Amino acid sequence: MLMRSSLKVLPYACLAGSAVAESFGYEQAYLTSENITQVLNERLPKQSRIRGSEAQDYLSTFLISSTDVTKDHDLQPNYTLAGPNNCKVFPGDEKWPSKWLWNGLKLATLDGLIEPVPLSNVCYANGTGEIDQDACDELTSSWNNARFISDDPIEVMSPSQVGLTCQPPSLFDTEGCTQGGYPSYTVKASRVDQIQLAVNFARNTGVRFVVKNTGHDFLGKSSGAGSLSVWMHGMKDMKFIPKYSGSSWSGAAIKAGAGVQGFELYDFAHQNDATTIGGLCVTVGILGGWFQGGGHSPLTPLLGMGADQVLSIDVVTSDGRFVTASENENSDLFWALRGGGAAAWGVVTSVTVKAHPTIQAATAGWSFSYPADVSESTFKQAMKSWLSYFPRFADMGLYSYLNVVPAADGGRTFLMNP
Repeated sequence: MLMRSSLKVLPYACLAGSAVAESFGYEQAYLTSENITQVLNERLPKQSRIRGSEAQDYLSTFLISSTDVTKDHDLQPNYTLAGPNNCKVFPGDEKWPSKWLWNGLKLATLDGLIEPVPLSNVCYANGTGEIDQDACDELTSSWNNARFISDDPIEVMSPSQVGLTCQPPSLFDTEGCTQGGYPSYTVKASRVDQIQLAVNFARNTGVRFVVKNTGHDFLGKSSGAGSLSVWMHGMKDMKFIPKYSGSSWSGAAIKAGAGVQGFELYDFAHQNDATTIGGLCVTVGILGGWFQGGGHSPLTPLLGMGADQVLSIDVVTSDGRFVTASENENSDLFWALRGGGAAAWGVVTSVTVKAHPTIQAATAGWSFSYPADVSESTFKQAMKSWLSYFPRFADMGLYSYLNVVPAADGGRTFLMNP
């Protein structure tokens, strides 16, 4: 076990932009360019077969980049592209990290590294000749439960993004199970230094790097074949700040870990007589990819986008450093993180957001159908007329999903839901 004194453990006020909110426990132990070699040397002896030049290779694999992305704006970290045709390496490539190097990452992250398999693996023999039918039945019954999927380190809400290579056979009529588009390795993050080491490992070896929180990204960014993934789901600390200071916002705020989901943030805000902005789907990770993509919400017409709520962000950048971004510190990074795309600029560990006074709200849903004999042009004209009212509705604070689906008789059904 690493000696606590070897890590750079500082009061949060020592971090940039940190005078307004205390750090969470998992953020208080982080690596710097000054202490990372000492930390690795203390963890290295556990792997006795690493000696001499191999030990140096091991150390260099985890080092923070010499380029500081928060200061060297015209430079980028030197990413290793060791695969064929100067690409990311893939399992089976000559430059794919060796087993002892992966084991080194496991040791460096204090056993945080796992080799995950798809959940539906229990439904297939895969050469063993045995199927765990009870486990398969239980899995199948929970497959469409978003909370069930979000609680797994590699499963995602849109299985087509991983190639449908290992799904419950009774639901997808599949015959086998392979890793497909799932990550090859995952770091189950419970502390910042684990994330830093994973980022450095991927950058220095050329392994594809992805971040998974809850798996709601329907563009597939929370998974990837042959990748090293960091799973942020466990970082769920929350703290209420009655009066925030340090920026143009002087009201209440909530600091929350990247793994906090909508239902958890909403409940916490309610307990503190406050309102926060989040998505309609309550299992989405609000402080992860949601706000980094902009973040639309039922309260957006009244209070703005999710990105508008952010006051401060703690993040591991692509060079491996742990920094804070706000309107006062690293302001360009702060600007980029708020809507620039999930995991595009770093791995967010926690976010401080505005907490608004509670408000009254009402919800309603309705639908109507068009018979099959209504012409296409008439249907489109009706939709155009309806949508022309939406600027007025938005000014009134209305938010809705609109759907048009085929009806059983060949017509169409129009749905408007909160």
